[in-house]
Amino acid sequence: MPDWFQLSPFEWSALRLSLVVACWAVGLSLPFGIAWAWILARKEFPGKFIIDGLLHLPLVLPPVVVGYVLLVLFGRNGSLGPWLESLFFQGAERGITALYGPSGAGKTTVVQVVAGLIRPDEAQIELQETCLFSSAEGINLPAEKRRIGYVFQDARLFPHYSVASNLSYGEQRVPATQRFIELDSVIKVLGIGHLLKRRPSGLSGGETQRVAIGRALLSSPAVLLMDEPLNSLDDARKAELLPYIRKIAETFNVPILYVSHSVEEIRQLADTVVVLQDGAVTRYNLPA
Repeated sequence: MPDWFQLSPFEWSALRLSLVVACWAVGLSLPFGIAWAWILARKEFPGKFIIDGLLHLPLVLPPVVVGYVLLVLFGRNGSLGPWLESLFFQGAERGITALYGPSGAGKTTVVQVVAGLIRPDEAQIELQETCLFSSAEGINLPAEKRRIGYVFQDARLFPHYSVASNLSYGEQRVPATQRFIELDSVIKVLGIGHLLKRRPSGLSGGETQRVAIGRALLSSPAVLLMDEPLNSLDDARKAELLPYIRKIAETFNVPILYVSHSVEEIRQLADTVVVLQDGAVTRYNLPA
């Protein structure tokens, strides 16, 4: 099959939508056009030339004018653009994409939908050209097959395992042939070598979260979801952990979707910012 024919499910969905809209437009306009053509050909009435001009307008209007009108209507700053934008965002392929917004804005719901923990009524979710979910296509990849690492607000380490065993658990979740993140690298980047023999009960809050991040990384995920991982820490522990999060984004080739309602965390970490309010995207841009 030619390369130009290799479309993703999302692109096929967009193409199919365009064809459906075109068919509906032809189906609805054809009888209307035939009726008015018959009336204009056989009848004389006031204002006939105005209706005739309006019916011919789409045929003579320059494409550049049509394009400009569409841009005004559907562009990011157009009258309908913000509504369309509220339905879509695309995370960066590298670095940290931050979901920012107040409590109840829908941030955690978004990451849970991406992870496969919640099934949305209607959505299209793609990860590195793999369709995870498509309501249009009837696709719903199980959570365990999505190759996603998830760091929760609470670390959720196994209390009866040592730090080393918790890390090994993350590594064992993926076949050896698919691993691209090494244990030694994670231990070095997160600075947890001296913690390996401890149990979670013997760790500070910041140390616990570093181990949780390491366990998620060792599953060699296609994306790392971090749902307010610093929420339960005091300011000192947050300041201690932020550089580690920035460092893993720079060291490992894993994009991060990071949830927070803290302006300071976003300022220090984010490469791309998606602002949520009442379940909709209100801003989507690169931080200044």
